[in-house]
Order: sequence, then structure tokens, then C-alpha cells
Amino acid sequence: DGSPATEWLLGPFADGLAVRAARLRAGEGIPAALPAGDGTVYLLLDGGLTDPDGVTRGATTVLAAHPGEAAPGLRAAARGALILGLSFPAPRA
Repeated sequence: DGSPATEWLLGPFADGLAVRAARLRAGEGIPAALPAGDGTVYLLLDGGLTDPDGVTRGATTVLAAHPGEAAPGLRAAARGALILGLSFPAPRA
């Protein structure tokens, strides 16, 4: 169908905890999104990504969105990309 291959590995849960893997072919992207819970971290495990500023980043890159910040939209570079997205749970009161 042309959309990236994604899989929930954990959650998503009501408190915002979630772990999702995405495998993107060259040029495929994932849209920007508000983080759930207490922020989101993207770990680039393989391949490359082009960030919203046009900078291409290689494997082992970590991109973070703090609570209330939008997680950036990301596009796979020429080799594609394997990304692990971690959304942290909201702090307990």
C-alpha cells in the first residue's frame, strides 16, 4: 500500500508508554506527531534519515522530542531506515 512497515512492540498504553518499530524504504517518511506521555525518542538502528532541516543522519542517531514538543517528521535516506520509537509514560502524581 506504499506506507512504511510498522509494528507495535509494546503498547500503546493509556499513560503514554509505547514502543514502535518502523522500516522505511528510501524516500519513505513518518509524519510529525505530538509525543504521548513524557516525550518521545527515536533511535535510528540502521540506514539513514533526513531530518526536517535537510540534514542526513546515520545509524545510531538519537532524536528526542520533550514533553509537549512535536516529534519531527522523518524521511529515510538512500539506504532506507530502521527506526525504534520510544514514547515514555507520563509521570505519576
